[in-house]
Amino acid sequence: MADYILSGEALRDLTELETFLTERESRARALAVLARIHRAMSSIAASPGIGRRRHELVGAPQSFAVQSWIIFYRATADRRGVEIIRVIDGRRDIEAILGRSPRRPA
Repeated sequence: MADYILSGEALRDLTELETFLTERESRARALAVLARIHRAMSSIAASPGIGRRRHELVGAPQSFAVQSWIIFYRATADRRGVEIIRVIDGRRDIEAILGRSPRRPA
């Protein structure tokens, strides 16, 4: 069975998201959102390639949206799973966070 691993940055993103939602809304809401994101990550691991390739970003990661959050990922070196690179609110400046690919025109 395919699995996913979290980068340090993705783990930090999820921790910050949990804190933000707990403080702003409720612990129950935070846990519900995180559960939905983790289910999506399991789906990504089971079907790598779902979502869309983001050629405009450095490393051309795949992306998959869950509500307003975008999961960025890539296949692991052994191709037996995926590495979750980041989980970022889609309303943020994604190119500023992940970097614009130098191969793409500005």
